[in-house]
Amino acid sequence: MSISPYQEAGNLLQEVIVNRRGLKSAAFSGNKKKKGCSKSAYAQACKTLRHKGLLDQILNLNEGRLYKAVKVDDCKNQGLLYVLLFELLFGINQKIRGGGALKRYICKVETELRDAKQIVVGSSEDDDDNNNNILPAAFPRYVRINTLKDNSKNVIQLLQQQLPEDDEQGNSNIYRDRHVPNLLVLSPNSNIPWYKHPLVIEGHVVLQDKSSCFSALALVHGSGNAADDIGIADDGGCDFIDACAAPGNKTTHLAALVALARETNTTNTNHSAEKGKKKNKKNNKQHPAKNKSNIIFALDKSDTRIKILQDRVPNLVPSSPSATVEVQSLHEDFLNVMPDDPTYENVKAILLDPSCSGSGIINSIDRFYLDQQQQQAKKNNPSGGDEASSTPQKSRVQTIASFQRLALLHAMSFPNLKRIVYSTCSIHEEENEIVAASALHEHNARNDEYPDQKWKIVAPIALNGWTRRGHTDIQLSEDVTWTEEDAKSCVRVDGRKGDETNGFFVACFERKDTDNTATTTKEFDKTIIEEATTDNELRPLYDHEFQKISTEKPKKVQVPKKVEKDDSPVPTKGKSSKAPLKVKAKAPPANKKEDKMTKKRAKKSAWKVKQKEQKLMRMLKIESEKDDTGKTQKAKVQKKLKIVNDQITEVKEKGSPPVVTAAPPSNKKEEKVPKKKAKQTAWKKKRDEKKVKKMLKKNAEKSN
Repeated sequence: MSISPYQEAGNLLQEVIVNRRGLKSAAFSGNKKKKGCSKSAYAQACKTLRHKGLLDQILNLNEGRLYKAVKVDDCKNQGLLYVLLFELLFGINQKIRGGGALKRYICKVETELRDAKQIVVGSSEDDDDNNNNILPAAFPRYVRINTLKDNSKNVIQLLQQQLPEDDEQGNSNIYRDRHVPNLLVLSPNSNIPWYKHPLVIEGHVVLQDKSSCFSALALVHGSGNAADDIGIADDGGCDFIDACAAPGNKTTHLAALVALARETNTTNTNHSAEKGKKKNKKNNKQHPAKNKSNIIFALDKSDTRIKILQDRVPNLVPSSPSATVEVQSLHEDFLNVMPDDPTYENVKAILLDPSCSGSGIINSIDRFYLDQQQQQAKKNNPSGGDEASSTPQKSRVQTIASFQRLALLHAMSFPNLKRIVYSTCSIHEEENEIVAASALHEHNARNDEYPDQKWKIVAPIALNGWTRRGHTDIQLSEDVTWTEEDAKSCVRVDGRKGDETNGFFVACFERKDTDNTATTTKEFDKTIIEEATTDNELRPLYDHEFQKISTEKPKKVQVPKKVEKDDSPVPTKGKSSKAPLKVKAKAPPANKKEDKMTKKRAKKSAWKVKQKEQKLMRMLKIESEKDDTGKTQKAKVQKKLKIVNDQITEVKEKGSPPVVTAAPPSNKKEEKVPKKKAKQTAWKKKRDEKKVKKMLKKNAEKSN
């Protein structure tokens, strides 16, 4: 029985459609003995899932006649059915390879399927709203520069070599994000294969969604200057906890921000010290600065996720004796960490980004598909309820929210803590405002007699420019208060409403004894944590230029194979120059195949000469042992040996083996020496050895 070439992709899609599993978890997790699916099968499943909305519309056209014709309900493997439909209607060749019953059912109505496709695709192109509901959102590609290893100037220069030049209208191919420093914005159709790009592999940039950068930014620059608020100014005076750290994007972003904040503070301190010297020369004693690192304790309880974190951290956060920040990856459950543990007595800030429903992630194919299913269920059952309409979904959100509230309460119990940032990639109020309000009320009620242990919600100054804020009208118990000021202090992101990034929520908590009245009204100065460059080096700020970009497939961008370090230093403000990356320019040979074959023929020719010499030497040795009757034969052998020696001398003088001028091979099979020839050569060698032995034996017998 033949297996369909689409079987693996069909089985993978079946897990998503029928068993409602995530695409990545179905592809790469499960039995340890069984390896993950192939790249081609995963890519095929992704493409099919992306077009599943269109395929459903095509099948349901004309009251579902095509749906019944291809027997969707009777099909044991619906995933395979959808893969075959995609290949026929949207695939590169628009035909199905192989055979089988499913193919026969589909081919019977092939003409009608293609006609239905024209109707559905044409209507979806005319209706933008309908088209947005069929395919997942295509956000710009966000690339965070890892300032621990490189700077923006070098990264931008390298990327500009691989992207088309700015057009005549002044539209750029690379923009700077206006909210997150050191974050580049590229077109979603830039088509650079990022996951094998040397900048990504070597840790000079991180592929991170814009909204997920808000957590670390709010933690380091909360209600004011991080150096003053949480003690980054003191060398090693402030440690951090990332409670649910893996896979490590937020952890490494936090490390980069801490290092920049500390470096900026050191520069400012040195300037003020120089001014003090001029005013008072008497008090000019220099005290050696401490070089203690700020430690980030990155915790995660998952066995598989902590391994990912431990693999990534050394590449993204380089360790050295002069490093100002250190990341310690710990396989530990945050809820089991004791607040009075001496290990964490210096912790002043916690980043809490716990597990959530992920309802804000809309550019993920499998999550988008599940969201579509929920919306369809809502349409079919209008009396089912609000956003968490189905009972299983509502129960799941409530379970997650309960865990999130416990984790936030646990974070608030650390005695020396000054700041907490709570974030999720969810849009549900149950996981966001309700968790923040209930945990804040419960903790403050417990510590009514200890005012210095109470918490408040503050607006992070680093995100003052972000307009979308928390919800005011939320369902809370009567004793829990949630003011309009609390709601405005929270940050919300919604990709469905034009934010061009996935949904997110951020709430920043600080102790009530923290005085932030002087800093809340001032504007956040991005140059505190963004590298200073001249006006010519800065890229323009992004202002929705890619929102209505054409979906035409661009030409594939070539990725540099090698990246080498440049010895020339690049001066940067207040920091030592880093060795930038640049593409190693290497001109390809005129004809690589001919070059290779020439070397091969020359090598073979030299080997033949050597073999010939060895054979003649053996024959000469044999003939020398004969009596005078063999003088004629001996002379012939010596003559041949002289010719061979002349050839060897000629080779040595030229410095390379003689090239045999032969016609180039007509195909690849002739380029390689067949195994049969190699066997024949070995056999001939053995035969010659046997002949020599026989001749030696005969000579010995004659002499006797």
